[in-house]
Formats: sequence, structure tokens, C-alpha cells
Amino acid sequence: MRLLTLRLPAGLGSDGIGHRGCPGPHGSSRHAAPTTGQTPTATPATSPIAQGRTTAGHRPGRRPDDRNRHPALLCPRLRGLEVHAITRRLTRKLHVIMRTIERLRSADEPRTCLPALRAVSVAEGIGRRHSCAMDPLLSVVVPFHDVEDYLEECLRSLAVQTLTDLEVIMVDDGSLDGSRLIAKTYAAGDSRFTLLGCENQGPGPARNLGIRAASGRYLAFADGDDVVPPDSYARMVASLERSGSDLACGGVSRLSPEGPVPSGLHSRLFRRRRKRTHITRYPALVKDRTVWNKVYRRSFWDEQRLEFPSGLYEDVPVAMAAHVLATGVDVLRAEVYHWRLRESGATSITQRRTELDNVGERLASLRGVQEFLAAKAPELRSAFDRMVIAWDLGIVATAVEGAEEGERGRLLDLVAPFVDDLDPESVAGFPAIRRLELHLLRRRMVAELGEVRRARQEGLGEVRVVRRGIRTHRWYAAYPFFGDRRRKIPAELYNVTAELALRARVDGVTCDDGRLVLAGHAYIRPFDAAPTQLRLWLVHAKTQRVVPLEAACEDTARFVAVVDRRALPGKRGSWTLHVAVEGPRKLVLEGPVTVSRGALKADTTASGFVLRADKLLETCRIHRQKPG
Repeated sequence: MRLLTLRLPAGLGSDGIGHRGCPGPHGSSRHAAPTTGQTPTATPATSPIAQGRTTAGHRPGRRPDDRNRHPALLCPRLRGLEVHAITRRLTRKLHVIMRTIERLRSADEPRTCLPALRAVSVAEGIGRRHSCAMDPLLSVVVPFHDVEDYLEECLRSLAVQTLTDLEVIMVDDGSLDGSRLIAKTYAAGDSRFTLLGCENQGPGPARNLGIRAASGRYLAFADGDDVVPPDSYARMVASLERSGSDLACGGVSRLSPEGPVPSGLHSRLFRRRRKRTHITRYPALVKDRTVWNKVYRRSFWDEQRLEFPSGLYEDVPVAMAAHVLATGVDVLRAEVYHWRLRESGATSITQRRTELDNVGERLASLRGVQEFLAAKAPELRSAFDRMVIAWDLGIVATAVEGAEEGERGRLLDLVAPFVDDLDPESVAGFPAIRRLELHLLRRRMVAELGEVRRARQEGLGEVRVVRRGIRTHRWYAAYPFFGDRRRKIPAELYNVTAELALRARVDGVTCDDGRLVLAGHAYIRPFDAAPTQLRLWLVHAKTQRVVPLEAACEDTARFVAVVDRRALPGKRGSWTLHVAVEGPRKLVLEGPVTVSRGALKADTTASGFVLRADKLLETCRIHRQKPG
């Protein structure tokens, strides 16, 4: 092995080497170096120096002429620099060799991927990194396949990231359009961009190939048709640097032709920042099942041996496993990713979600996560199944409805066993209409399922309500096939007693001739369009005195109420607004009315009242001011 020779600055010779360091610009010594011709003084054996320390320039057992050897071999600090330089270079070369060996081992055939050397010097010699360059802080892996209409926008968003210490590993998953040419252009023009390629195997194997070529301390993913906001990676990496968590995640928007819109899957997850949390403490993270709105600590990724499976929906099992295995997760309020809703070119995997093969891949991926949770985090199984019912099985039901006769049977063969294995407690927590749909899926009653889903899409507000029970009343919604003995659907699937809830809110306020006019809505969920009767009144905060209000119903759910100063006793006081809603079959619910933020901003000084809201419940409070 050839040693790396260091040149010392001028004026730093062998006579300037001290015991604990180097004087001059590269160090300082606590002991003065002997002058030329000076003979070191002998030290008694009882002194600390004789027991292991030496005079300046000498060590036990060293010959006097050792001082004339290369200073780098004598100075501890310079010797450390020498070793560090050699070690760093060898480590990089060994890392390259190990990546190459790993790729060769994982390849089924010699032609499966591009030559292994391209993991270091990129395909066709473009985008090559210098072997001695420092490893980047972040590696971003971008698999792409036939996305030439969107790839340039994606890569441009990565090139302008405020976090500049990054590398972008682009992986061409067998594209047949002009995507590869776009990637080549970026690799040739920006040394941070590297291009790899393989035959079309799907996004999972393509990501794995990119990971093996990545060398950053942190790891992130982006799809070739999506866009990353400029400060996304800077925010997430900075959070991980501060907290020491294993991964950081943030909000997502769907990138539609009209502009970004909130992602239904992620919309409520990132309303509040959470530092070093965990999915067991914040179970709502079961909805955070994508990998591209995150930054992972690379040491964590390698320690847990995370790897993408082949097939579609490959990111769901990896995202869930990472959440469970992580010691800490940073949740950011910031929006960190724009998820494309394609308007041209080939439709995405998500947009082809009702195709037979797509549904099969989706259910297989979800079942794999269920098995993982059962083994590693059984307390999360119920939360995960609730997410599956709310998000995935609606898509599956749509696919079953739209399938042709030949495919419908195959679809039901996949769906029915999956629904049977759902956690019963998770199913019981859903509204009756969803429980009914799951029952029909399990029983393969496709025609009935279609009719129930059409009824839900058209609105359930005017559905008939049935009361049963003498002492304890139970309420049932007469959804399609209620009471149909031939189909033998259990009546309990129509029980909506636990779903009944009062919804009442003031959303408009005006003043009329010194009176306060309140407009709003009040109904019983889920029967928001059913005929109702309303009563409104005020309750004094201290005395609990009740004062009825004049109220008029504009339609089945809207009301207008008038508050007159002359009808209220006393000169000052605080009153709470209440309502009683009477629905069909003598169903009555009553309670306080809430108030919207827009209504609170209205100017009510002309009426002599001030409108406020309770901080916790947003209950509408009316404060009467003293006249004059």
C-alpha cells in the first residue's frame, strides 16, 4: 500500500516537533522544543516524566537521530491526519466495491441491469462523481418510466432545492419514450445527478437499485411525475439533525390541472408539528403510507434492512414497516410533496386503481402489512383496518361494480376473503351504510351492492327512520333491502342509534332595528334532509333562566332567529344559544349551538350585543352590553 505523503508548511521542520502537537499554523505545543545543539537533561526515575512522559522531542526507547525522520511520523497530530486520509480513501473504494458486488449478486441475469460499473460512473459516462468527493448529506432516488411529459419539471424541482448538498440518483425503469434523454441532459449538466437504468421491473426494484448506488447520510424518494417544493428536504433534514429521529414526514397535495389541492389520504395528518413521536403514540400515521413525503436516516434504513418488494403498491409495506421500527418520527406541518394527478400520457398506477390486476396488487400489499402488524405491532391492526375500510375498500367496491362478468368473479374471489379477515371492532365502528356494503361484498351480492352505493351517492338525508323497542328505543335507517326477508340481511346492519348526532351552527349574523338576527342550520345526522321542527332558546350563564326565541325555518335544515333586547331581563349578562330538533318518528335531539368564525367577525354593536364563542366547544354565547 502506498502511503500518502504530506508536505509540511515552510518553516516547520523536525526541530519544531513537540510532545503534544505541532507549533505554527497546524498546532501548538505545551512544551518548548529544544534549541539546536541543546542536550536533553536527564530526569530522575521518580519523576512523572520518567514513568512514561519524556522531555520535548524524545520518547522512551527512541534513538536521538529519530528526530531527523519525516515529521509526519513523529507528530501525533500529523500522523492522525495521515491515517485519516488513507482510511477515508480506502473506505470510499471499499464502499464502491461492495455496492458493485451486491448488484452483481442480486441480478438474475447479466442483462437485467446496466453494467455494474455504472453504479459509480454513470451510464454512458455522464454525471460521474469524483471518487475522492465527500459523501453528500442527502440522496434522492427517482425511478421513472415513460413520464417524459413530467420528468423535466420533477428534476428541475430537485435541482433548485435549498438543500444543495444532495445527490439525485435517477433510475430509468425501461422507458420507451424520451424520458431517458431528459435524464441524460440533467446528468450531463449537473454533477449531482446520476443516471442508472434497468429493464422494466416496476418501481420497487428500480428504487432498490438506486438505494444501492446512493451514498448520502439521509435517503429520500421522488417519483418522476411528481414535484418537490424547494425547501422540503431542507426542512426535513434539519428536523432530523435536531431531533435524532429515524425519519421525518410532511404534508402532501395532489397536483391537478387546476393547481395543488389537499390529498385526501394525508389531509388531517399534518395539522400539528410532532417531534420524536411514534405511530403507536399517534396511530393516525397508519394513513401515512407513502415513502416520497419523507426523509429517512440511511443508517436506520440499512440497520432494519428495508427493501421494496416487486409489484404495485410497493411503498405501503415499506412505509408502514419504517413507522413501526423507527425509534422516533418527526411530523412536520409543512407541505413537502406534490403528488401528480396526470392529465396526459399514460395514466398512473393510482389512476388505474380499478383494473383487475391493480386491485389484486393492492389487496396483496395490504394483506402483507396486516401480517407484519400482527407480528410486530398488534395494537395498530384495528387502526390500520379502519383506514383500509375508509380508503381502499370503497375503491375495491367501485372496481367490482364496474367489472365485466368474467372479471367480476375473480375480483370477488380476492375481495371476499380479505373482508372476512378484517378486525370486527374496526368494522363495528363504521356507519351502518358502510357496514352494509361490506356485508354485501362478503356475500357476493353485487347487484344489491350497486343499489346501496347509488343510494349513498344520491344522499341519505331523506331516508325513512324506523323506531323499535318499547323501553329502550333503537333507531334503524330504511336503506335499500331493509326488512327484505328473501335476502336475509341482518337488521342490525341498519341500526343507526350510535350514529345519531345533533349538528347546529350559526353561520350568519346581522342587525335589524336594534335586534340581533342569527342565521344557521340545525339537523340530526345522518338525516340532514329529513323534515324537522326546530325550537331555539337562550339560557342565562349564571341563573340558568330560559328565554324562548322567535325562530323561522327557511327549509328543512335552515333557521333564522331574532334576539330582542327588550325580551331579555336585566341590563347585562351572558346567554348561551340552544336548539331542539324533532325528526321523524318522534326522534328529538337537543343541545347548544356552535358559531362559525365568520359570524364572530360580524359587527353587532348596533344591536347592543357582542357575539362570542366558548374556547373549547365553540358554543355560541351572546353578551348583552350595558346601554350608553
